[in-house]
Amino acid sequence: MSKNIKITRFYGDKDAMKGEPKQAELNAKKDYMTSLSDLTSNSKPLINTLSIVAGENRKYGKSITETIESHLMKASSAHKLPCLYLVDSIIKNVGAPYIEHISKCVVRMFSNTFNEGDEAVRKSLFKLRLTWKDIFTVEKLRDLDSCIRDIDPNWPKITEADSASSTVHINPNFLRNHTTTTSTAATAEPQDVEIQRLREVYKEICYVNQRF
Repeated sequence: MSKNIKITRFYGDKDAMKGEPKQAELNAKKDYMTSLSDLTSNSKPLINTLSIVAGENRKYGKSITETIESHLMKASSAHKLPCLYLVDSIIKNVGAPYIEHISKCVVRMFSNTFNEGDEAVRKSLFKLRLTWKDIFTVEKLRDLDSCIRDIDPNWPKITEADSASSTVHINPNFLRNHTTTTSTAATAEPQDVEIQRLREVYKEICYVNQRF
């Protein structure tokens, strides 16, 4: 993290927190938005710190979520993915109440990032999507996939079961466009086993196409 980045770990003074809760919430949004302006790259320390700050301000979860969404929608295409990695970190490391709040806008944020992203960004988003099956509802993920297929028909069809397993119906065109780029996610690498399985299936498809 660069030395000039300043993160506010406590928002508002005690009097404001007691006597002016609305003002304290506005201060929290303002300070968080200021901190988000520094998220211009995939900085793990900054993402971790912003996640901790979000956790310390759970009672302002709705406002913090709105602030993140507003920032992502206005950010340049190069800065959207780091913001979505922050979202990923918050829902996995903080949890409630952010999962509920973020579920209401995750499709908009994800599709906006996908629509403006290049092939490398889209592959990273696909890998990120595979890690959310135990976080968001089946219906929400289906909505997300449907929205992305409207943008790119090659987006794989992922059928979520109520259990932990999932079946991915692969369109070779999608994997062909996304097999050469390595993800640099700030959070943990998403389900490497699943990604490797997809790559093996893709190799088999290529082998069959070459033979026939």
